[in-house]
Amino acid sequence: MQDTLTIRTAKRSDLVDVVKLWEDLMDFHGKIDSLFTRSEDALDKFHDFICKQLDSEKAEIFIAEIDGKIIGYSFIEISTYPPVFKREEYGRISDVVVTDEHRRKGIGQALFNTSMKWFSKKGMNRVELRVAYQNNQARGFWEKMGFKPVMMTMYREEEN
Repeated sequence: MQDTLTIRTAKRSDLVDVVKLWEDLMDFHGKIDSLFTRSEDALDKFHDFICKQLDSEKAEIFIAEIDGKIIGYSFIEISTYPPVFKREEYGRISDVVVTDEHRRKGIGQALFNTSMKWFSKKGMNRVELRVAYQNNQARGFWEKMGFKPVMMTMYREEEN
């Protein structure tokens, strides 16, 4: 029997699963860099944040599910550049998450394609994202989707 992949807009009832996927994503990144270490109330704060996005005309959450089980999501939004730039707005991909066991099966690309259609309908022809530099798998995925670096974030952390 073939598993059926569905990509759809998120509902409030999906948010518990979205928060769990986000938690897994943050924990993975927390092992790469301590910057991503979650605060004690991070899950509640993320739930509140993502809940507000459901009502926004400038944001969307897409769900990937197989036979009714949520196995991924994308969170995208329209962001604004500082007023010194000619271009005022751009599409921003905040998250694309797929469970470990469902990676490398085209699900991330399906979420991405759906996200790009949404951006196109909103008139966004430039889309940006941030990717953890040390996350080689994610960088490879985004390069495959046609993204290229434009800026590099650098940091210095002082010992206390």
